[in-house]
Amino acid sequence: MDEEPVALTLSVSNWQFIDGTMDNVGAIAIIDAPETADIANFVRNEGWDQIVGAEPDRRDWPEESKLVTVALTSTVWEFIVAAIEEGTPLSRKLAVATLSTPQQRLEQEVSLHYGIQLALKLRELLSDLYC
Repeated sequence: MDEEPVALTLSVSNWQFIDGTMDNVGAIAIIDAPETADIANFVRNEGWDQIVGAEPDRRDWPEESKLVTVALTSTVWEFIVAAIEEGTPLSRKLAVATLSTPQQRLEQEVSLHYGIQLALKLRELLSDLYC
């Protein structure tokens, strides 16, 4: 049985974080886990089609603060949340090892915190739908 899509409303900047996460997941998984890379690419394509493709003649992302609605199955939303959560510790280790200035490390830490908050927000939105 096919899952019905679950529509969540979030800001374009939230979606751009998800898009970047899926880009990273897809690039890392392409060799060892092509099915994971396929899901990540599916998420990116759906976001583009539903956000950018929804407006005729649009060729780029809307303003970051704009609220948009994206409909994906709950399984795909859970994949997104897990990817954000799993990527945070690795990203933090890489940042410590590779970023040379305190400003770069601070910017990365802010981004990681943003990701954690986004994952929590997505979990809350999904939980509200099923309660």
